[in-house]
Amino acid sequence: MRDVSKDLYSERAVLGLCMNSRDGVYTVSEIIRPEDFYDPRHGKIFSAILELAQRGVRPEPMAVVGELQRQDAVQEAGGVNLVLDIASELADTGNTRHYAEKVLDCSRKRALHQIGLRAATHAEDK
Repeated sequence: MRDVSKDLYSERAVLGLCMNSRDGVYTVSEIIRPEDFYDPRHGKIFSAILELAQRGVRPEPMAVVGELQRQDAVQEAGGVNLVLDIASELADTGNTRHYAEKVLDCSRKRALHQIGLRAATHAEDK
């Protein structure tokens, strides 16, 4: 079976930009949702970022770690080191929308792939 569509570099870039750019989270949240991430740890981190932003807290790395701790989800998000590693990987803030759109494109391709698999399974059942 062919590997499903994913772009882990873009996922990490989105998260890093959200944690390091004042407006990154607002740009990204207009495009993608936590479930659009291929890596569930990335989706969990993004959920924490969104929660902080909704409360008016800048989602800098240690605030994200604190939010994950509040949610008792640090391990589910890959641990403190993963959050800090992602935050240290600086991408160009001018490409924030580009990275978010790549994550969304991969998410849509995975959804279409799942629809195709269900259709094929349904056709085999007939």
